[in-house]
Amino acid sequence: MTEKELRKLRRQDLLQLLLLQSRDVQEISDKLTERQIQISSLEETLSRLKVRLNEKDAEIDRLKKRLDEREARLDALTDRLQEKDDAIARLIRRLDGETDPQEGSREGGKP
Repeated sequence: MTEKELRKLRRQDLLQLLLLQSRDVQEISDKLTERQIQISSLEETLSRLKVRLNEKDAEIDRLKKRLDEREARLDALTDRLQEKDDAIARLIRRLDGETDPQEGSREGGKP
């Protein structure tokens, strides 16, 4: 509404217009307050989720470390098992009358 149109309005019309604007302002204010409460609640939720995420990340790091340790232990055990398999194979060949080329060279080439 222009200033000229406002001047032509009666006092009662102006008061009604002011009342309507007042109600609009109150509605907007109420909505703003509601949104601020929602934002506050969402910020609290976000904060809790960040804490939980950090805890989960720490747990993942601990589990990765344990997995690495177990994989290293498994590799060491696999190597030991292979060494034992090789030793058993050498013993079987010896029992069957074969000589291990490494052992034969140590014994001076004697069968």
